[in-house]
Amino acid sequence: MSRTLPATFVKGFHNEELVRRMEYRKLGGTNLKVSKIALGGATLSALFDKKFDEEEGIRTVQEAIKSGINYIDTAPFYGQGQSEQVLGKALMDVPREAYYIATKVGRYELEPERMFDFSAAKTRESVKKSLGLLGLDYVDVLQVHDVDAAPSLDLVLKETIPVLEEFVKAGKARFIGITGYDVDVLKECAERAQGRVELSNCLLMSLAVFSSSPTAGDRRCRRFDLDEGIKTVQEALRAGINYIDTAPWYGQGRSEEVLGKALKDVPREAYYIATKVARYELDYENMFDFSARKTRESVEKSLQLLGLEYVDVIQIHDVEFAENLDIVLNETLPALEQLVKEGKAKFIGLSAYPLSVLKECISRAEGRFDTVLTYARYTLLDNSLVDYLDFFKSQNLGIICAAAHALGLLTNAGPQPWHPAPDDQKATARQAAEVCIKQGVQLGKLAMYYTSRLRDVSTFLVGNQTRQLLHTNLTAFYHGLSQQEQEVLQHLRENVLVKSSHWEGIELERYWAAMKKK
Repeated sequence: MSRTLPATFVKGFHNEELVRRMEYRKLGGTNLKVSKIALGGATLSALFDKKFDEEEGIRTVQEAIKSGINYIDTAPFYGQGQSEQVLGKALMDVPREAYYIATKVGRYELEPERMFDFSAAKTRESVKKSLGLLGLDYVDVLQVHDVDAAPSLDLVLKETIPVLEEFVKAGKARFIGITGYDVDVLKECAERAQGRVELSNCLLMSLAVFSSSPTAGDRRCRRFDLDEGIKTVQEALRAGINYIDTAPWYGQGRSEEVLGKALKDVPREAYYIATKVARYELDYENMFDFSARKTRESVEKSLQLLGLEYVDVIQIHDVEFAENLDIVLNETLPALEQLVKEGKAKFIGLSAYPLSVLKECISRAEGRFDTVLTYARYTLLDNSLVDYLDFFKSQNLGIICAAAHALGLLTNAGPQPWHPAPDDQKATARQAAEVCIKQGVQLGKLAMYYTSRLRDVSTFLVGNQTRQLLHTNLTAFYHGLSQQEQEVLQHLRENVLVKSSHWEGIELERYWAAMKKK
């Protein structure tokens, strides 16, 4: 069907037939008519794919514009400037009137302590740098990136947006926008800045359900489909999975909120559910709180989000990050014991990455813990858990073995940039993935199969964000591996994944180094 050509059409540059087939819509309160399909700039960097092909990325941008896509979105956070730099190269020979482009301010680095900065000074510096990398005199839209991550909306409204307004007046931008994950915060920000923001968008990011993944990597980097997540939970329960693990840390309450929706119509007797206390926010200063007051407050909030009167297991999250174990034993644990007496939880557990810390904490509180959760310590890369199994069993603990994929290391796609593993361990995992890709095999399936063969543990926790992942993991568990997959696994164990390794101490060192700077 032939449509009117948009204002961005340039004769001799565009494929007119494709442009006429594209649908264009008005963008919020602007006068821009943008293509129904836009080009996201996050993938024009190594943020999602460490093997990002720059030349292919440049060609993709140019072909997208020629085909009628006229709206491009990027940000300094995407590859820490790489996306903007690649776009600068791609747009060098493209007529400026052929596209609209948006970038952002407010979110920058991968490290939590340097991730966000909504100050006027940083905003001004960021816009100038973006224009330089893009090779442009102006952008069409400047957006405040993830306003819900700001310490307060006052900072956004009094520092960030006024600077963006200065750039609009100076002709360096045409319109102002906001982005965020929390719809309520976006609404509040838009209302409080009425007339100053032309558009807003809400990005839903990923959630870890069934898994004790101790990071927010997925949450930071992958989109999460709410409906798919809910259907996955419900299908997992129907398939016989009856233990669900979550935490306030996972999406800063979002995981518990989604589980509350998924479990609303599920009989309470059909599942057991565990949540956690002590680990909460993304920024280091507010990440951990082992106090009795915060512990009680956290459990009450978790129950509200989950829509439950009680949880089956309440766990102390990552005890190694406590200033010392005394606060865990003298404040956190007694608060949980009181909540058990009140009927708000049935059993108490703890989790950590260093196995020695788990052993010490359990030894000092003999008989007071019911479960122990250990993650990424029995995988194709690390079998350290084996040395502690006898001790855990001697304490009559339910042993929960999590993260068979080692937080994404043992997958064909590889880990997210934030992964704490040292470079040599990442290189080994990458070599294993390359072997699997060449053979048409999923490394993640091999990893799940290997871990699930371990005896003497009560259950295995693994992230299942989609039904497809759920089916892959269940297939590995119920049906094992094909002959080819078994041969690949044997090859990896004999030639690639031959040395046990871990990242113990790396995250702790980063955390305390950041805290000392406060």
